[in-house]
Amino acid sequence: METNQNNKEIVFAIPDGYEQDKENSTDKQIVFKYKQINYQEIKEFLLEIFDGLIIDLKYHKNYITYKKNGYVYLQYNLKNKHLYYDYHKIYSILKSNYQLEEQGINKLVKNIVSETLNLEVETTYGKLSP
Repeated sequence: METNQNNKEIVFAIPDGYEQDKENSTDKQIVFKYKQINYQEIKEFLLEIFDGLIIDLKYHKNYITYKKNGYVYLQYNLKNKHLYYDYHKIYSILKSNYQLEEQGINKLVKNIVSETLNLEVETTYGKLSP
């Protein structure tokens, strides 16, 4: 296995004769390319959203609601420590712009919210509760 100078390709050599039903085949290579994820850029994106959030305790009695400019970005359930975050302004952007999957997005949001808002989060969801 090899990587290029930018660590953006991994090359696997396939030994001679590996291809099924082909005699005297030559050595081949398969190149897997992947997009390098810039976690600092993602963290800055989320911190920009979190900057200036206003806490609203009246929105729903069992939740801490975090809003900015009248828009609800986060809701934290006080009883079960579940965090709900906005699908359109957070989840879908992380998925489309950074090609992250649901589990990675949830973990990333949970870590940054725990770190910046000092919330003990058990579970995260990319939607807001009704």
